[in-house]
Amino acid sequence: MIDARTTPPRLRIPALVLVGLVAAYFSACMVLEFVEGPGKAKTLVGARSFGQWNMFTLKAVWNKKIKAQAYRDGKWFSVNLPEMYKARWESGPRYQRPAFLRKTRLTPLLTHSICQRIVPSPQRVRLYRVRWKRRLGVEQTPTNQEISTLLEWHCSRRIRKPPGFVL
Repeated sequence: MIDARTTPPRLRIPALVLVGLVAAYFSACMVLEFVEGPGKAKTLVGARSFGQWNMFTLKAVWNKKIKAQAYRDGKWFSVNLPEMYKARWESGPRYQRPAFLRKTRLTPLLTHSICQRIVPSPQRVRLYRVRWKRRLGVEQTPTNQEISTLLEWHCSRRIRKPPGFVL
């Protein structure tokens, strides 16, 4: 854990003690979260602000996904996003990540990219966020969906892409 080639001899023991204290702190935070319940241990040792890893200690309450529609020749039609943006990893397509599910600067990039990928080019593109409550032990099928418009983009608008950005 402590490399003898890079750590001076006088700092090896304090470094090991520091690593041990941090490990003990995170272990205590995890135990408090599991014993007290998610978010209840925040007053003790700052578990909520520093020692909690949400991936394993808090369950997700909502399922969310993005849907798109394009407007051409006076009609709106659905855009098949999974076909347009193939998933490269088991974690799913990039456009389903939280940064795209909120109105951030990535959302206009996604709509502009959709405008460029559809042939012939549509006049407008709309993005929708669809979300539904999760229920434990039940197969995840969208019932009682909440649909909200994220963005409506005119394809004639220009956008400045960040350098090296590939969507």
